[in-house]
Amino acid sequence: MSSASIVVLIGAALALIFAAALLLWRRRRGVPAVKRGTRRWTNERTMYAATYEQLGLTPPEPPPPTEDATACLGFEELGLDLAPPVDATTLVKMDTLLPAPPAEAPAPLMSSDLTFHFEVAVNAYAQWRRAMAGPRDLVAIAAGPERGWSDAMMMLVAQFTAADSAPLLACVRDPPSPEARVVAALALLEHRETETLTLLSELLPEADFERSEVLDALALWRGPTADATLRSAAIAQFSWRACAWARLLVRRGLDPGGELLTRYLDSLDPALVCAGFELLAVDPERQYRFSAIVARIHEADPRVHDAAITAGLRIDMDIAWAQCQDLAMAPDRPRLSELAASLATLEGQRRLIAWARDDAAPPHALWCAALTGRAEAIELALARLDTHPKLARACLTHLCANPDADLDWWQQASARFWTDGRWLAGGNFDAEGVRLGIAALGARHRAALARELGIRAPQLPALRLDGFAHELTTELDAAGLAAIDFERGFPWSST
Repeated sequence: MSSASIVVLIGAALALIFAAALLLWRRRRGVPAVKRGTRRWTNERTMYAATYEQLGLTPPEPPPPTEDATACLGFEELGLDLAPPVDATTLVKMDTLLPAPPAEAPAPLMSSDLTFHFEVAVNAYAQWRRAMAGPRDLVAIAAGPERGWSDAMMMLVAQFTAADSAPLLACVRDPPSPEARVVAALALLEHRETETLTLLSELLPEADFERSEVLDALALWRGPTADATLRSAAIAQFSWRACAWARLLVRRGLDPGGELLTRYLDSLDPALVCAGFELLAVDPERQYRFSAIVARIHEADPRVHDAAITAGLRIDMDIAWAQCQDLAMAPDRPRLSELAASLATLEGQRRLIAWARDDAAPPHALWCAALTGRAEAIELALARLDTHPKLARACLTHLCANPDADLDWWQQASARFWTDGRWLAGGNFDAEGVRLGIAALGARHRAALARELGIRAPQLPALRLDGFAHELTTELDAAGLAAIDFERGFPWSST
């Protein structure tokens, strides 16, 4: 290499060293970083100042500039290692100190055969429920949807194996639909009675009994030991969901037995006392409960008072009827108003209709007028179509089976209704009319008819309105409705 080339290389190296030294000197000063930070905050102050001023506020002051000359120096210039400090938690295996999160167990699966029959049974049950909920023909339902569901359940139970318990129990605990829970529970009760009953007892509701598929399943269970098993469970678990157990026994028409009934009636809890009075409807020896009713007939709690009066009417207690009449027009006692409307003499029923005509009367007064079955109630319901359309049409359905009735229709049809007799669903309020009404009318109408029937014929077993169609047909056939005078007012010795 020539001497000239060596000189050039040395000069280039010196130039690079000088440039590096100059850059290092400038970076050690650190001033540019502070200036850049100040300019950035100043720009933000300028951007938001107008907004703060418009709001009448003072914009926040910028942070003070940092004096740390090392703010812009790298790890090398500070004599530090290039790697950031090690997190202390990486020095230990944290999974040995903390428990692992619980893994969700996969839901047990049904076999393909069971899945098919289960889906068929669920769909069949849903069809039966829809048929029983609306206007209905009990004979046709028993021969159609009810028979189809029964056959589907038989096929499902026949496919059941021990391995199928887990997926069906999972379906009861966390059902994809209310219908699926009922079908799964009924299938399990046929094979795993004790285990299933324990689970269902835990799932019994504290309230909202009308929407409980658990109660539905237990009410529809027809195993050979079902009645005895459920009565024993209600006694053993009295302290657990006692009101739900009482509702279940009433729905099944199952005699609670003297021991259990006494525990309800002697309770200090008003809800349990009311449940006990409801159970009197299915107690074959309720006539011997006179003292229990008398002890509560003046109860201050309106719930208990109403229940005691209702129970007293079932055994023809004059004091119960006297109090029912006294409170019939109270604005906050709809149950007593309904009973008075259903059971009073013609004169008493017309007084209730006159009360319902008053604009100041509570809304339930119109429904009570309909329960009298009198033609004046039809006229009143037509007059309320503008102010209470839904309730008025329910009343017209109850009275004349014509929810679309209007004044034009009434002008043509009124002559047929203006008699001293009672009307139900467009026909006479007699044995055949009551049978048709319980079979064909909606749930509210059926419940009102069943309450009246339970007082007019207390010797009859309580009707299982939510049970099977073929069972309800048999109960109505055995009720002896033709012997009941539905025109006679309470007390039955009067007219």
